[in-house]
Amino acid sequence: MTEKIKRAAARLTNRGDKIIVGFSGGADSVCLLHALCALSDELGLKISAAHVNHGLRGDEADRDELFALDFCRRLGIECRIKHADVRYLAEKMGISEETAGRHARYAFFEELSQGRAKIATAHHKNDSAETILMNLFRGSSLAGLAGIAEKRGNIIRPLMRLTRLEIEYYCAENNLQFVTDSTNNQSVYTRNRIRHVCIPYIEKYFNSNFVHTVTENAAVIFEENAYLNSETEKLYNQLVKEGEIELKKLHALPLALRRRLVRKICENAGVRDITAQYIEDILLLNGTGKSISLNNDICANISYGKLTIGSRVPQTAPYEYPLSIDEWTDIPEAKIRIRVRRTDNTDKNCFFFPNNAQLCVRNRRSGDIFFPAGMIGRKKIKDYFIDEKISRSKRASAPLLTCNNEIAWIINMRRDRRFASGAQAYIVETETTAS
Repeated sequence: MTEKIKRAAARLTNRGDKIIVGFSGGADSVCLLHALCALSDELGLKISAAHVNHGLRGDEADRDELFALDFCRRLGIECRIKHADVRYLAEKMGISEETAGRHARYAFFEELSQGRAKIATAHHKNDSAETILMNLFRGSSLAGLAGIAEKRGNIIRPLMRLTRLEIEYYCAENNLQFVTDSTNNQSVYTRNRIRHVCIPYIEKYFNSNFVHTVTENAAVIFEENAYLNSETEKLYNQLVKEGEIELKKLHALPLALRRRLVRKICENAGVRDITAQYIEDILLLNGTGKSISLNNDICANISYGKLTIGSRVPQTAPYEYPLSIDEWTDIPEAKIRIRVRRTDNTDKNCFFFPNNAQLCVRNRRSGDIFFPAGMIGRKKIKDYFIDEKISRSKRASAPLLTCNNEIAWIINMRRDRRFASGAQAYIVETETTAS
């Protein structure tokens, strides 16, 4: 077992690494911390420990804290302690105490690490098997059926190839004492029921080697899921721009990749843990103007053959910026800047404005019309946007260049033919800005 831990630690670390071990004082973390300290010189690791007192079990929690300090003292390593009011955190965040405790632990570990140390936790095969079953019962993607990863970011799990029985054997062989959390035996927790009821029943009546079988399957699922993730990443970079994708291109993909791509767009827009039903509902959206609210801030909507997932479009307030000849003017709502300058050149790119004309840039107003170049008659700006399939999200902020209150140009889209000839020619230049 020491050799197994050594091989795992060598895979997951580099010489000179600082390792913070999440240390509860239970058999799993005692095994991990003892083994890593024994291997530290050989592998070139600097080991310390971190213990969180959740404030939930009274004297028992205080006993665990004292045990952690004493165990680390005997190993000759530093042990950092955090006191967390997990019950308060759970109520404040509207989550279970179990979840709040996990948040508190990892927040403390990351605080100590500051990105400069690796965090080692004592998860093992049985933990992974329990997690897989929990996710399966709740309904899960492949990621949930892949179990607990041996490495995620700066978090490493050197015991992932050991079973709980092997860990307890290691503690017995090395005469290691450990503490037991009494809540581990309470059936109120889903994980405990899976651990003490479900898995023993499966092992007794279906597969005596269930933990090994399910975690080996999970390793295969992990690799296949990683491949599909990489393919999804490629498609995202190719097809998605600012949370928007053409429906024709989305629906040309296999269904599995469609689902993954929509999930990734949602996650990048800030929607975490989106359910499978929401993904299916988004994929069924069809027709301009159709939308689904994903949370208070984010929605998915269809506009002119494109699916967009992002923040709800705020109403752009009316804006108007007067222009001075030869000076650049920023138009932050349209993310451009613009300059008008006189020219002696009279090619087709020029505009012709009367002397002392009042030039400005503004957004659309109700009833706006113009006389599109290359067309007969006039047209409402609103109708032009609809015909050109300009999304609702862009119509309100689209900039218009006006001359004496007449629209001369829907900037970077269509000119007004009334300003295509005259005495004085002008060049109108625009540049994109960051804001």
